[in-house]
Amino acid sequence: MARTFIETRKRGVFGWIFLLMFWAWSALMAVALYVSFLPLPDPQVSSSGVRSGALLGEAIATTMLLSVWASGAVILGLCAMLTRGKKVITEVEL
Repeated sequence: MARTFIETRKRGVFGWIFLLMFWAWSALMAVALYVSFLPLPDPQVSSSGVRSGALLGEAIATTMLLSVWASGAVILGLCAMLTRGKKVITEVEL
């Protein structure tokens, strides 16, 4: 008979809290990114400088949103990974 080892982890209370915070952060940032891509009212000016400034502002805002999302995901992801609990190895015979 073949033996197989299965590795599982028992997550504690803080582990579940950090994991839920990680998923909530990702969902919140995904909604914020979606909202930032919704069309803005077009400025009723004939100056091309104003239009290019608006486009530049949208690009800067999107970049900042993505960097905040990434930094929060790294911090919360590390906390979730470090609080996942002890490794439990079980042996199963097939």
